[in-house]
Amino acid sequence: MELLLSRLPIFDRQERIIAYEVLHGTVSHTETELIADEAARLLVDALLGVGLRDIADGQPALVRVSSFLLGDEALRQLPSSQMILGIDARAPLDDETFSACAKLADHGYRLALLELCPDAPGMALLPVIGAARVDVPSLSPDALAAVAAEAHRHDVHLIAEHVRDRTMRDRCVALGFTAFQGYRFAQAQTVARRDLRASHGALIQLLNKLRDASVHDRELEECFQRDLPLSYKLLRIVNSAAMGRREVWSIGHAIRLLGRDSLYQWLSLLLLGGGGSSGVQGELSRASLARGRFCELIGAAAGVPRAGPSLFITGFFSLLDVVLGVPMPELVAQLDLASDVRSALLERDDFYGAVLTLAEAYEEGDWATVLVGVVDAGVDAAQIPALFRESLAWAKAQRTSDLAAA
Repeated sequence: MELLLSRLPIFDRQERIIAYEVLHGTVSHTETELIADEAARLLVDALLGVGLRDIADGQPALVRVSSFLLGDEALRQLPSSQMILGIDARAPLDDETFSACAKLADHGYRLALLELCPDAPGMALLPVIGAARVDVPSLSPDALAAVAAEAHRHDVHLIAEHVRDRTMRDRCVALGFTAFQGYRFAQAQTVARRDLRASHGALIQLLNKLRDASVHDRELEECFQRDLPLSYKLLRIVNSAAMGRREVWSIGHAIRLLGRDSLYQWLSLLLLGGGGSSGVQGELSRASLARGRFCELIGAAAGVPRAGPSLFITGFFSLLDVVLGVPMPELVAQLDLASDVRSALLERDDFYGAVLTLAEAYEEGDWATVLVGVVDAGVDAAQIPALFRESLAWAKAQRTSDLAAA
């Protein structure tokens, strides 16, 4: 049975990546409850097979495990230095579970309670675990404060999940939360809607020209010639190792060597903010690249490779509203996008919309939607995990090359 693996980032207060939650599920439509040893082996084999360093990018991996798996020896094949074992705080707690947690802690495994709330049975595990995650919007202010106070009494680090805005984030910080989970945490950094900078406007104009078949290469060349920094970055890309260090004799030659599709992707990356940012914005840049590539690969797997460039842009631009703090309808109105891409970004309609919905659901670990989405997109569910890992590797390679650094 194929295991689905995705990931969500966890940031500290300074917005630095400190871990990824590795989400897991199966492609089976009929799975009920795997027996403990079978479930443990499936999870361990999958994590060892793909490599924790690849799926978690070298960061500690928070992996949810059921209480049935805690006492299974198979779990101890996973390296304790890279693992944080997540336990549902709402699950029934007995002496056997408490003992298994204590033994894992003795063997160097870090444990984290998930969905902690005041009346959760897992509150009794606070003395033996190191971290706890709280679904912040689900608790009243008094309940949130009570959970935080009890966690601090046992020196437990608190992770805030589903933080919606700056006020909620600041309240969590005041209560002693040390970490925040998920891409949506970035939305808490958008204090107000930001207008597009002049440079963004120029990039959008150039992107629109690239999508217009009637625009001659000479007109594109003139656009670059009027922008010295942009021309310099273009030449750096074409002369990079990723492009084979080709000899370039003009701006027009550089445009032709790179090609319009690649040039469009590179300019889109500049619009997004480039590859040099860190923290939440850096993670959003990585996520956008990976999602664009993921959509492109899904299209190829569905037998529609010609849609690749447009699917890349669909996935890539789907996080642009969060990055720039500008509503998606306004962004779409300024970009001369194909109608299929527009409807996918705004309504999740038609084939492009189905692919984007599938990619988003996979990233979030919404496996029920994934199983419906693979049917809508016309792709084999068993292919999706490998496509996702390939997209992560591709995005990482782009960001470490001159293409992402320019």
